[in-house]
Amino acid sequence: KSRWARCAAVAGDSTVEVPTVGWHWNAEQRIALAPGISCFWAGNDYAHGGMSLQECLIPVMRVTDTGLRKSKAQLVSVSWHGLRCRISVANAQQGFSADLRLRINDPESSVSGERPLRDDGSVSLLVADDDLDGTSASVVVLGQDGRVIARMSTTIGGGD
Repeated sequence: KSRWARCAAVAGDSTVEVPTVGWHWNAEQRIALAPGISCFWAGNDYAHGGMSLQECLIPVMRVTDTGLRKSKAQLVSVSWHGLRCRISVANAQQGFSADLRLRINDPESSVSGERPLRDDGSVSLLVADDDLDGTSASVVVLGQDGRVIARMSTTIGGGD
């Protein structure tokens, strides 16, 4: 008789007629597995079909550095002149762009259209719809892959 329904510790050099496996924490110990849907407890007919792979397997996850580094791009200033937004970005890289959005991660909510940053990290964005004056929005800096890497809340037109 075993403490467990689906597996049992094999005592010493005993011979058993069921499959056995080693035990990770004690290489000297063997574990007998109940075959099929049988189990080691008298009177039990079914116990999840014996030891399953899901009960024996411990996944190992390796996390490695892919070499991709987060950009240190930083929004330095956002200023409004009417419905024109002037943006300055520090540590900008080639291929970065900026956008003015109502929802940060939704390109469809753009109110200005995405524009590439100049070599000095500046860009000017124009909001064509004057009905948006006074609306809350976000200035976003986008990496070469189109992901948001920096953001700042603003009010269209600069009003408080």
